[in-house]
Amino acid sequence: MKRQTTRRRRSQRPKVLEVRVMSPRIAWFGFLRFAVTAAKIGCVVAALTAAGWGVWRGVQHAFFQNPDFRLRYIDLNENSVIDEIETAEAIGIELAERPNLFDIDVSKAAEKLSARPGICEARVERHLPATLVVRVLPRTPKAWLACLEQDISGERKAGGMLVDVNGVAYPCPALQLESASALPIIILPASDEHSIAV
Repeated sequence: MKRQTTRRRRSQRPKVLEVRVMSPRIAWFGFLRFAVTAAKIGCVVAALTAAGWGVWRGVQHAFFQNPDFRLRYIDLNENSVIDEIETAEAIGIELAERPNLFDIDVSKAAEKLSARPGICEARVERHLPATLVVRVLPRTPKAWLACLEQDISGERKAGGMLVDVNGVAYPCPALQLESASALPIIILPASDEHSIAV
C-alpha cells in the first residue's frame, strides 16, 4: 500500500507573448512624444540663454558703462620718483578720455610701474566709485656713479646714474634730482667682467 502524501504543485507561469506592432498611428504618437520632449528642452535652453544674456548686459551696464565709475582721481602716495601725470602715462591711461575703472587692469598697471627704473615696488587698486589708488616704493639712492670708459659721466643731473642701497644702478628721475644732489660720486674703472647694468 502506498502512502498518500501531499505534494505541492508547482504553479505554472502564464505564457506571455510580447508583440510589438508598428502602425502609422503609433508612429505618429511616438513622434509627438519626441517633439514635446524636444520642445521642453529647447524652452529650458532658451530661458537659460536669455537669463545669461540678461545678467551679462546687466553687469556691462552696472559696471563697465556706468558713468559713476569713470576715473576722476589718481591717489598717489608722496614719493620722489613719479607724479600723477607720469603715473597715468606709465600705466597707459589717457586722462582726457576718463576711462572706466574696470577697464584698467590693475595688475598690469602695477607691473608697468614696477618696471620703471626708480621704483622698487608698486601697488595699484580700484577704490569705487572713481579713484585709482597707486602706492609706489621708490629706490633710495646712496651715490652717483661715474665711469668715463662706459660713457657714464658723474654729473648730478636728471638721467645721471644713481645706485641704491642694494647696488641697483638706475637713471635719476627728475623729481629725485634735488634730494640726490648732495650724494657722493663713485668713480668706477671700466671692466669687461663687471659692466654697469641698469
